[in-house]
Amino acid sequence: MLKHVDVSDLAASPRLYPLRLSSPTAMAMLELTEDEYRAASFLDDRLLTQQRQVNVVPLDSVRRAVASLDVRLNFIFHIGHVGSTLLARLIGAHPDCFALREPSMLRALADQLSPPGPGAGRPAYGLELRDTLALLGRRWRPEQTVLVKATSVVNEIAIPILELTLGGTALMMYSRPRQYMQCILGGPNSRLESMHLAGARFARLNGRLNTSTQVPPRSLRPPRSEGEIIAMNWLSEMSALEEASRRHPERIRWLDFDQYLMDPRGGLKFAFTTLGLEVHDRQLAALVSGPLMHRYSKDPQHAYDAELRRDVLAAAAVEHATEIERGLAWLSAAIDATPGSAALRSLIGAGGW
Repeated sequence: MLKHVDVSDLAASPRLYPLRLSSPTAMAMLELTEDEYRAASFLDDRLLTQQRQVNVVPLDSVRRAVASLDVRLNFIFHIGHVGSTLLARLIGAHPDCFALREPSMLRALADQLSPPGPGAGRPAYGLELRDTLALLGRRWRPEQTVLVKATSVVNEIAIPILELTLGGTALMMYSRPRQYMQCILGGPNSRLESMHLAGARFARLNGRLNTSTQVPPRSLRPPRSEGEIIAMNWLSEMSALEEASRRHPERIRWLDFDQYLMDPRGGLKFAFTTLGLEVHDRQLAALVSGPLMHRYSKDPQHAYDAELRRDVLAAAAVEHATEIERGLAWLSAAIDATPGSAALRSLIGAGGW
């Protein structure tokens, strides 16, 4: 059901969440409480229920409302399946953090601009990128820090996002290639998703090579097997993050998810400190030992923890050993053709693939 609403307080709080365009001149917005934001794993059409009313807001009203707002946000960018939802939930439990997970507007904007090319300022849902970020940066209370955990495809526009954001910090979450491949191959849904996204990711990766300063530009052999496709997906997203890191090194902090799991308390403290949030030892202890660390973050009805992840990775390492080695061989040949290859190899570290 659609309803036109009074938007006089649109700039004052995030009460009206911008979901998507409902017509060329109006936006569909949902009324959400702070607790509903906190509970949502995905801020997209999965929020829609028969009981939830969709409010229609004229785009001109939205533009006027956000024109005077500063764009102040922090971000989690990631390569997918590396604990970003878990970290966003843990950080979002802090009373001075307002966390948004995978807002649909940013994904739609990134989809519109992929494969990479000019035009980062083109409208998304009828709004410029700056206005989109201003909408997402609204807070419930002045003392709150806003954290946006983006969808992985949003990595493609991380550079213009950071250029438009005042003083924000971005956590870049990843895992090493072997662990990433084991994780993807360890679940049927992640394998299907990987194949579904492969075409767009390969186009984005080649686009990055074609716009680099390498002379002559180098091309990549298309991946042929499932292992090679997963390795290509890793390289596509990691090269996008590395490029953003090169452009804004003072704004970026990297976090290896598997290293985080070895010391979750230390990793969580690092994340809070990076985002400028004060946290006490007792708060860290409560979060690390609490229910968030023992549930599947995308669907908290299901149990999932570090031990189960280790079991999944170990089983995949045995069952899919041949495909993993094929993927790593493809990656070893492809990574040196990619801008920022030295930095990517440095992130992988002395332990290798």
